Amino acid sequence: MGKAVGNMAAIIHDCAILYQEELLDRHVLLIPNDGSKPVEVFFGEENFKHLCGVEHPLRGARFFRAAIDGRLDNERLIRKYKRKTNVKLQSLPDILRFHRRADAFGAAVHVEGLVFDIGCVAMMDFLGFLYDAEFDETVPQSAMRLSARPVLERKIAAIARTKPHSDVYIELTKGGGRNGGRALLQRKLQSLKLYERAKCNVAPLKGLL
Repeated sequence: MGKAVGNMAAIIHDCAILYQEELLDRHVLLIPNDGSKPVEVFFGEENFKHLCGVEHPLRGARFFRAAIDGRLDNERLIRKYKRKTNVKLQSLPDILRFHRRADAFGAAVHVEGLVFDIGCVAMMDFLGFLYDAEFDETVPQSAMRLSARPVLERKIAAIARTKPHSDVYIELTKGGGRNGGRALLQRKLQSLKLYERAKCNVAPLKGLL
């Protein structure tokens, strides 16, 4: 049985561990099924707090490190969105596995009065990203479980991720193999050929698709 929502510190601690294991310091590549250019996102320590829906005196990477170490206390955690924060924390473990589950993404996505540069959905779970010009990365800004799923124009054929602190995509977390036939495989490869970001190398993926 999961922890009670009232024990926010314990829930956030568990989610921080999952974030560290699955996403921290990794680039994730969303490869569309139409052969168009894929989209890359990045997950840093400073982005984790945005996904929790809480207020706390610690900010950015300091909040994440306190969560990992189990040093957060419930008395100093404040729900930013009251009931929505409860739902967010309950669904966050699923949302943090988006790189295994997501089925569509889009640009300039409007959700619950907010606008995201990139939005990604897995069933009713949503992860919103904004471009950070200072670091030249598109990073997570919000996570939520929606009551109405937005219509996003680009279906996902595959998702890849790097190892932490690496610039090489070596793992497909979704959409590996030749499922979907030769035509879909060609669209995946076409998508990768359009990918021209200097920071990361997608070439190894061509042997995995």
